[in-house]
Amino acid sequence: MNQAHLPEAARRVIFDRAILPSLFGDAQHPAEQDTGARPPVTVLVGGQPGAGKSRLEAELARNLDAVIVDVDQLRAFHPDYARLARSDDRTAAEATHTDVQTWSRWAIAYAIEHGINLIVSTTLRGPGDTAAQIEHHRAAGRDVEVVFLAVDLATSTLGVLQRYAADRADPRLGYGRYTPRAFQEAAYDGLPATAERVEDDQRAHRVHVMRRGGGQPLYTNSLDEGGRWRSPPAARAALTAERNRTWTAAEIAAFDERVAALRAVLPAWLQPDLDAAVADAAPHRLGPPASTSPARLAFPRPPHGLTARTPPPSSPPGGGALPPRPGRTRS
Repeated sequence: MNQAHLPEAARRVIFDRAILPSLFGDAQHPAEQDTGARPPVTVLVGGQPGAGKSRLEAELARNLDAVIVDVDQLRAFHPDYARLARSDDRTAAEATHTDVQTWSRWAIAYAIEHGINLIVSTTLRGPGDTAAQIEHHRAAGRDVEVVFLAVDLATSTLGVLQRYAADRADPRLGYGRYTPRAFQEAAYDGLPATAERVEDDQRAHRVHVMRRGGGQPLYTNSLDEGGRWRSPPAARAALTAERNRTWTAAEIAAFDERVAALRAVLPAWLQPDLDAAVADAAPHRLGPPASTSPARLAFPRPPHGLTARTPPPSSPPGGGALPPRPGRTRS
């Protein structure tokens, strides 16, 4: 594989002249915000590739006047990425990884330094790494929220494959963004332990579990004034319940339609990934289709809600929710 590491000076020029204006051109700095507003917020949005993070992040960014830092979006600024992807779109992301990760760190540091609300797109597959991220942002005086996307592996695999097929068919690109199946599985498997660790540590100010496509959180918890959870920790249980639930008849039909469409357009080397998604879907077809998510039934209390821009400091639990927006069994 061709590595595309840029010289440090070139990285800095691209960051200063292209990435900073693109990401932060319209961002609100502290001088532009209300002096009585809450501290700047960092929202870590976690889920395996294909879980639907981008759609949720865009909605959160609009609601919070926040900047999204996503390494996949930063890849577009790399001068060699398009060339590498057209040559082999299975290896281009890894070849540019060092540079885009550096830009991601710099962008996060800039947001922290300037008090800008921030959405960080990540897999959250490592409990220790996630704990370190939370502590880093808390130490900077920021509120920290963590959102776990509860999406089964079959559905997220189709998301990865659909994105790849759509990008390959786009005449403006001609290449796809591929995530190896092993990486998808590792991210999927690591998320529940991270959810448990985040609540055990009691360092994130709020934790949410959400479905693909947004809407009201399936589960939410927040620290009280004493730094304790308002409700018994159950993020991992909510995540697992939603991932493992039986699909509705409409969901089964939609999944089968997506599989049929992908079967006709995916290259031969991706057909095994599609086969794996079909196998992962089998447990979700068993039993009577549920009209209500088991996660919703198990955790029915009203959500505290994702961060609003200026919530009343004395808001009781249950207020401030966002408006509706657009496998394998694991525990």
